[in-house]
Amino acid sequence: TSIGTAVGSSGFAAIDYWPTTSQQRTVAAFADGAIRKDNAEGTFSAALVSGLTTTGWSPMFVKGGSELAGNAQKLFHTDRVNAVRVLAADGTTMTAISRPPAEWNGANQPYCLAAHDGYLWGGLGHRIYRSSITDHEDFLSFPWQKTIYSGIGEYIVAMLSYKGFLVCWKFPEGVFVLDTRDPSDTRWTTAQVGQAGTPGPLTAAKLEDDLLWVDPGGGWHLISATEASGSVRATDISAKKLGDFMRTRVNISQLATAQLVYHSQKGTAMLACNQAGLTTKAVRVTLDVLDAKGIGEKWTYSDRDRNEALYMRKETGREIPAMIDANGLLWELDRENRSADG
Repeated sequence: TSIGTAVGSSGFAAIDYWPTTSQQRTVAAFADGAIRKDNAEGTFSAALVSGLTTTGWSPMFVKGGSELAGNAQKLFHTDRVNAVRVLAADGTTMTAISRPPAEWNGANQPYCLAAHDGYLWGGLGHRIYRSSITDHEDFLSFPWQKTIYSGIGEYIVAMLSYKGFLVCWKFPEGVFVLDTRDPSDTRWTTAQVGQAGTPGPLTAAKLEDDLLWVDPGGGWHLISATEASGSVRATDISAKKLGDFMRTRVNISQLATAQLVYHSQKGTAMLACNQAGLTTKAVRVTLDVLDAKGIGEKWTYSDRDRNEALYMRKETGREIPAMIDANGLLWELDRENRSADG
């Protein structure tokens, strides 16, 4: 079901943002280099920022802020080539963060951001950076940085918080965990837990109790916690059933801009990606997660929608998949009405 009005530019990445418990906004990056915020009903107002460089960008959004009582909710944006931006509360502009690390300058910007243990984290090259715990825009007052296995992979491309670990994926190989469970950051350790990396900042997602990611060659992998050791392990879950399916049906070279989301109500993980030979994002590959441990993985392939910006959106108390298409029109999926514009 489509809602709101089209803006005339293709979506690129989007997030369901709640500046307060009663205000819902979709904030999205569009192919024309603008970031826009909707009115909760799919109609996007004037740009929060415009004129962003789109060559080589890969936009992503991360929720932060509310560091102290009374502080505003904040939404952060990074895309590799433009300065990290922040939207405070339900504001009308996204401004550059106030105190970034010195290395984040010009077109040298983090590939990914993550909220973990009360901090905002950024990944640039082989290095991760941690903000102040009382100000997610401040990476200078209490600077903390760490190099993650510089001899493996080319750069850190994705990060997620998981059970006391900050999980870092590199392109094209290597997945690592920073164990932050010790109260003293001087005793934090890192370990490599998988060989396959990931191509983009949005090609890894949280499931109920695991992490799922897609590697640059189209393989699907799972990270699970191990109770005995208190650590994590990684496994390949697609090699047996998918074989070379992803490499023949999906444009592997475009996976850096793909989006992987988890629909908890249905227990399915969806990857929005490009069809082989095409630059349009008109494919969704879906994994039925709930049946994976019982009867094995079940996969579904769909090529009917231009899901250029796939994300999860809260509607009537539950999260459902939503997407912004090539014209900038917002669609809600998994609706009782199974028609699309008639």
